[in-house]
Amino acid sequence: MSTVADSQLRPVSGIDARLRKALFDKLRLIKHGHLIIRDADGCESFGEEDSDIKAQLTILDADFYRSIALGGSVGA
Repeated sequence: MSTVADSQLRPVSGIDARLRKALFDKLRLIKHGHLIIRDADGCESFGEEDSDIKAQLTILDADFYRSIALGGSVGA
């Protein structure tokens, strides 16, 4: 698996920071599985750390949070 240097991550600020917080508030409700999200502000972990189902996302551009909030086509 390749890794991304922290210098490649675009900082989260302004509206994107508020949208990031709103998304993370929802993700804290995860009951099954374990998700790690890494961005310029650090790493956040959601769900059960000892779960067999795991995923890790690296957010390269803070615009991601805006796309999610506005119903973007992530994965579609």
